[in-house]
Amino acid sequence: MALVAQIGVGTPPQMLTVLLDTGSSDMWIPSKNCKSCISHGVVQNHFFDAYASRTVEIFEPRNSSKYYVLNTIHYGSGVVQGVLVRDTVQFAGIIMDQQAFLLTEDEKMRMPDHAWDGIVGLAMPHLTSDGPPLFTKLLDAGVEPVFTFVPEMQATPAQLHLGPSGPAAYAAPGSLVWSAASSDSFWVIDAHVGVTRRVPRKLLVDTGTSLLLMPPKDMVAIVRAVAPSPMGDRCMVDSKLAMVFCACVDVAQMRPLHFFLDGRAFVLTPRDLFQPAGVPLGSGLPREPACGLLVSVTPIERGGTWIIGDVFLRKVVTVFDYARRRVGFAEPLPTQTPALLQDWEGFSEHPTLDQAGRALAGAALPAGLASAGFGLLAIASWRRAAGRGGAGPCSGRARCSRAVPQDDQLEQGLQE
Repeated sequence: MALVAQIGVGTPPQMLTVLLDTGSSDMWIPSKNCKSCISHGVVQNHFFDAYASRTVEIFEPRNSSKYYVLNTIHYGSGVVQGVLVRDTVQFAGIIMDQQAFLLTEDEKMRMPDHAWDGIVGLAMPHLTSDGPPLFTKLLDAGVEPVFTFVPEMQATPAQLHLGPSGPAAYAAPGSLVWSAASSDSFWVIDAHVGVTRRVPRKLLVDTGTSLLLMPPKDMVAIVRAVAPSPMGDRCMVDSKLAMVFCACVDVAQMRPLHFFLDGRAFVLTPRDLFQPAGVPLGSGLPREPACGLLVSVTPIERGGTWIIGDVFLRKVVTVFDYARRRVGFAEPLPTQTPALLQDWEGFSEHPTLDQAGRALAGAALPAGLASAGFGLLAIASWRRAAGRGGAGPCSGRARCSRAVPQDDQLEQGLQE
């Protein structure tokens, strides 16, 4: 579930769909002339025609009237490059003049077939490279920059509310807790995490991320705690420790993961943490459907910080308060129930599964994950597993799980 919104850009306004990303501060939309954007797009994508806007202004280098300024925005999933421009932007009914953004001429993102057109960054101003971020323009328009993200419910789609009245309108009474942002760039907060005990961790709240991302040692400890032996011994992992798959039949017996924020516990159940992959597990359970763990290692080391994305945010009402530099979390109203995003009857694919998982789910793997280079995950000792019955997933060219250093202190904190 991506957090997206429609915006109007230019005069007259051209409507585009943008991803609302609290993990970045820049805004970019694709140009009509961006061939790579068009080749990566889908039918519902839209592209901005700068020549059709009467209010567009293109940045130019000092002492030059010939060459445009080219700029690059880097993401964990790739880069976009384009021309810096200013134009009128309409967002949630609010008109903002001369909003700076990148008009993309080239896109190299490892996210093909995304249904959104561009990105509006909602992180701190220190992170921007294109000029003042959009939320500062809201201040100029007299709107208090408080963003309330409401998860998708069974009867209503996900919603975004602007202004200070959002928490009272959408959060369950008495459930809202606040955490101060500790970074000048990102929405990083202090919390405690664990299965039954608590260990302190910093969390980067990122609406542009699908999974829970964390350092490798934390990933090992989380898998051990959530899927203890013997269930965990039947799980499989790729050689980079980036993807873990377990038997769907075991998921209901696994343990939940707790996040403690200002004394209140927010819980991710095993069904929240696992996503049906649409392929059999293989190995000793050749026909058992595989479920992918929606936890992976962070692609960029951030000093032990976890990145919490849609896996967590789709369960709670999340509030970003720019003036007070804090993040709020609350339970949805009791009359509303978060939508069930997983089809446990038919084990259908879900869009939050990362790109490698989607490609794997779409591949023809009649022998299961074992035939794709996944090895048995001996979680009890996290050692190289031996093939079962001779011709197992660790025989031949298949890669088994690699040995990972244990962190007993962390593991004891996360487990009983």
